[in-house]
Formats: sequence, C-alpha cells, structure tokens
Amino acid sequence: MKNKDKATTALQVGTKLMKARIAKNLSRREVSDEIGVPETTYAGWENDVSYPKLPYLVPLAKILQINVLGLIDPEWRITIIEPSSIDDEKPITLLDENARNVYLKMIESQRWYCRYLENENRDLTMENSRLEKELTLSKSNINPIS
Repeated sequence: MKNKDKATTALQVGTKLMKARIAKNLSRREVSDEIGVPETTYAGWENDVSYPKLPYLVPLAKILQINVLGLIDPEWRITIIEPSSIDDEKPITLLDENARNVYLKMIESQRWYCRYLENENRDLTMENSRLEKELTLSKSNINPIS
C-alpha cells in the first residue's frame, strides 16, 4: 500500500472514530479511559497521526457501536474469486492472518459479552423474584384502616 493510500485509510478511520464518538456524546477522555490508553494516543488515532493497534479495535467498536471491519486496514484483506462464485461474479473477501486474529478476538469478545449478559440476566431475574416476594409479604402485612 502506498503512503498516500495509508494516509487515506488512516483519515477514514480517524473520521469514523470521531464521528462515532461525537454521535455517542462521548469525550475523547471517556473513550480513552474506557479502552485503557492515554487520551493523547486516542487523539492521535482521531487526528490520523497513528492507527489503533489490533487489541484496541474490538473495544473501540463496542464502545462506539460501530462495525470493527470498518477499522481494519484494507491491506489486511485479500480478495479472490472462488470457482463457485464465478457465475455470480461476486468476489469473496478473505482475511489475512492479522485480520483473522482480529476476527477471532471479536468472536471471543462477543462470546464473553454474551456470557456476561446471561449472568447479569440471571442475577436480575433472581433479584426481581426476591423483590416480588418481598412486595407480596409487605402487602399481606398491611392492615387496611377501617
């Protein structure tokens, strides 16, 4: 990839990060604190001075609620045409090793988040049940004034 192309990619990523952050009404400090990088590092990403490293892509996508593939450097993608898709003339994009690792981390992260939500749901269901019982007991202990 030429330097100009990399600058264009960085610009696109920086712009995506900034637009998503502003849309979520978050400050740079809030985003940087959430993902564990200095605010100056995050500002560098938004200002196209640098590019986020792989471990930060999934957390960024989660916080900003954007598609992580939009943050992946196009240099990591390889486009091929499989024999089965020649009739359709639809190229299939395969990911190289770096992008594959990002994808696997995304899957792992999503699985962890699903487990977290399932546990949270279980805990809230139990708390709700406890509160309903407490409310029922409270109602039965109230004597109406005649």
